[in-house]
Amino acid sequence: MAEQPAQLDYAAAPPTWHRRSRPRRILILLIALLVLPIAIKLGRYTLGCVHVDSLFRHTMRFRGPQVGYSEDIIESGKLLRQPDYKGIANNRWPVGYQPPQWMELSAATGPPIITFATVFVYERRTPSGRSILVTCDVAGATHGVIESTTATITARTLTRGSVLSLPRQRFQDNLRLDLARRDGILRILWGKPDPNDPTHFMIDYTVAGRVGTIDGWVKDDYSVLLEPRGEPTSQPATPATTSTAPARSSPASSR
Repeated sequence: MAEQPAQLDYAAAPPTWHRRSRPRRILILLIALLVLPIAIKLGRYTLGCVHVDSLFRHTMRFRGPQVGYSEDIIESGKLLRQPDYKGIANNRWPVGYQPPQWMELSAATGPPIITFATVFVYERRTPSGRSILVTCDVAGATHGVIESTTATITARTLTRGSVLSLPRQRFQDNLRLDLARRDGILRILWGKPDPNDPTHFMIDYTVAGRVGTIDGWVKDDYSVLLEPRGEPTSQPATPATTSTAPARSSPASSR
């Protein structure tokens, strides 16, 4: 019987990468499993920031309706038939305007706000020229025979974020304003930016049909000062062509 030829012992060995490919595939799979959730979370956060930035840019140029807050029963009934007006505490009056863009933006940048009505949302600038979003919300109103008609307005300022960061709230304070020495139905109109002074804005209001104006200024520390211009008069308020420096040098401290 013929013998089989001896096996040569110098044949080429199989490539080493074949022996290592399986551990490498396992390692790559483990890395992908670790990185994928982070990538998904980062992607969702980035998309959220882009959406919030779009809201922010829109509110910087937001134009509201004529009336922001009304205690007039007849007017309240008409306003409730318009979009984004809501009765306070589920009542049919008073009625306040609550813009959905600002409601969504405020919810995305901090705790939900408590507001009866929004009366100003617009871009303003600090005296040093920094752009900020200024908002004013009516948080309450009081009437009395002895006590003057007052309103509590929550002022806020926010600065713009980026693709990887949300807008930042810089200031918030509840400012109690004495609007009139007499009692009467209160209406607060939508505020107007001063075209001649980027640090200034105005909010008109009426008490028992008499017209008054609240002046607002923004400061370099991002705070807001609100001051009624004076006792309401029977004549319509005249928009200021130039802003008058506030009587006080600093606003109430932030709470």
